[in-house]
Amino acid sequence: MRQLTSSFLLLTILFVPLYAISKAQEPIPLKSKSSKTQDLKIVPLVTLKPGETKELIFSTWCTVGVTRSGGFSLAEMIGGEPQFTQSKLQGNRSYNKGGVTISVPDFDEGKKFASSSTYSLLKRNNLDAFRVTIAAASTAKSGLLEMHLLDATCAGHCKTDFRVLVVEQ
Repeated sequence: MRQLTSSFLLLTILFVPLYAISKAQEPIPLKSKSSKTQDLKIVPLVTLKPGETKELIFSTWCTVGVTRSGGFSLAEMIGGEPQFTQSKLQGNRSYNKGGVTISVPDFDEGKKFASSSTYSLLKRNNLDAFRVTIAAASTAKSGLLEMHLLDATCAGHCKTDFRVLVVEQ
């Protein structure tokens, strides 16, 4: 019995510090006012001044052409959750707020863009490129928009987030 107790004590002395060391190396989650999953994402940021238009190019394995589902949908993120104004399966291809207009392609435009020779390497890897256009009117207010982009297809849904920052001239 004494040998069993000594063996247990020895194992405890060896393994408890190793467990503590392994736990100390785990990343500490970030804390914020918004959704925890939103905080942990690294997302693209587009910065523009009033009167400017910029394009953001994304790639996806989801189809950008015709599908039985709605295709692309845009929604503003509030509290870490997308705020769709209609069914995401119907496709919200344009979003306007504070003088900023964000638009995604319809099926024909998406297919044409993805078929460009510029993106042939993506095509060979079963990926499609597509463009998101962001325009700030000359009267656009400075501020930050947190956006959610969904591509609803009959084969599945692809999604991402991005930010738009309008700065003063």
